[in-house]
Amino acid sequence: MKKIFLISFVSLFSAALLVNADTDQQGLTIGNFKDYERITYPVPLIRGTYTCPRKDYNNFNDVPEVFVKNETTGRTIKGTGLSRRYKVWPELVYGTNTLTVTVKTKERTESNQIRLIYERPNTDYLCYVYYMVDKNGDHIYISNLDKENDPQYKDSELWRKKFATGLKLMQSFTGDSMYRLGYPRRCFAFNCDEKGEIIINVITSQYTKAEVCSWKRADGSFDEGKLYQNFCEILGEDRKGGEFRRVFGIPNTASFVDGKVSGNTALGGPLLGQFGATGLYSWPASLDEVVQCFTNNTPITTTLNDSCWRDVQYGHAATTLGAYMHEGGHGFGLPHIEGDKYNSVMARSYDIMNRCFTSWENPTKRTPEVTFFDERDEPIWSRIECHILSSVPFFNEIKGSVPRTPPTYELDEDGDTIRIHDDDGLVLVSYWGLKYKVLDTPNCHMYPLDGSVKDATLSLKQMRAAMQTEEKFEMKFWDKYGNQSSPVITKEGKPSNFWD
Repeated sequence: MKKIFLISFVSLFSAALLVNADTDQQGLTIGNFKDYERITYPVPLIRGTYTCPRKDYNNFNDVPEVFVKNETTGRTIKGTGLSRRYKVWPELVYGTNTLTVTVKTKERTESNQIRLIYERPNTDYLCYVYYMVDKNGDHIYISNLDKENDPQYKDSELWRKKFATGLKLMQSFTGDSMYRLGYPRRCFAFNCDEKGEIIINVITSQYTKAEVCSWKRADGSFDEGKLYQNFCEILGEDRKGGEFRRVFGIPNTASFVDGKVSGNTALGGPLLGQFGATGLYSWPASLDEVVQCFTNNTPITTTLNDSCWRDVQYGHAATTLGAYMHEGGHGFGLPHIEGDKYNSVMARSYDIMNRCFTSWENPTKRTPEVTFFDERDEPIWSRIECHILSSVPFFNEIKGSVPRTPPTYELDEDGDTIRIHDDDGLVLVSYWGLKYKVLDTPNCHMYPLDGSVKDATLSLKQMRAAMQTEEKFEMKFWDKYGNQSSPVITKEGKPSNFWD
């Protein structure tokens, strides 16, 4: 009996070792949402893990089938998975949504369920969306597809579907970034109808596409600043991005001129975050097309190629959608980040927006092999940016006006000490020069978001030592409500206005 017992025990122990050696866990997990969690944007990016033998972790030829079904609406949307990790993005309706996530591998089918509550954000601070057509009312956007194969000629509302889907993915990216960096899952909200669909307004320019394309700077390049100004003028004073509005716009004014694209723009500021319609042809028209869109290896053979040297359509989609989010960031008060160590969309990581919604990258001209990446290789709003955005009224459920007084600053008589004050509380103080660029960790001081810190004191000498510069440098201060001041410290050590 003892011998039999010993054999049985050894057999069970060996089986356990085999299971543990083959997989790290059993069953499908939902890793980034809690049951009955409340959310104020319609497309959550849900992440988790599934059971997968380690030999199949990166088996590109045997990827799992991943999908999520909203049991409340009956809609099923395809997701993506590899290396024991999956991503799905259901579309919610107002109220409680019961979601079933399923991953099918050749060994097994695993499912898990979660309930999320989608509520209309209770705020007066909303983002409004505009699509600008030219004087002729032309809604046909520039594309690298010929007329026979371009679906927009069969669906006159395709531009609207692509624009709306892209905006929802930007919200998904933002909420996911906030959570990943340890902040509340806050997000900007669009002006929507009663069903939660984004309202996209059409405005008409007084110029034709040809006239817009003729706007040139002295060096011969297209004057996108004039297009930005024209968009704002058409919006009018009552519809510009004031205290309660931020505007997302697409001017459909680009054309091929002498074999090159002209009439396009990518600019962002407090009145308007604007990106031209040159990206639309490659964007998904629905959430069902997201995986297909960001894995589309169709070569780009025309001059309409904003793919960051990848020369395939998914590269064009990733760059243009990410660049739009970058311009939207400017609309919320974010500056650029120089360098890319944070994978921030305010640097150049908007080029890899595809990685938020895929599990690998297909080969391209730039990277001829299949590329596998971890979550840390995905684009993100950096921690510093998440901290700033968490103070912006558009990322908080605020009713009514907020204080609009930016932080104040003064230089002590010693000529070295700069004192910064805000009655509502400082959130972040930053400075940058020749060595350390915009919003880098060594030159940022973050404070609690509750407004408890009213004053900050910094030494010009210490800041210069940290940046290793004797030249002029810039500073930026944010308060509890996203208000900001941007002095420049001259070479002589005197603070001046940014534009002086």
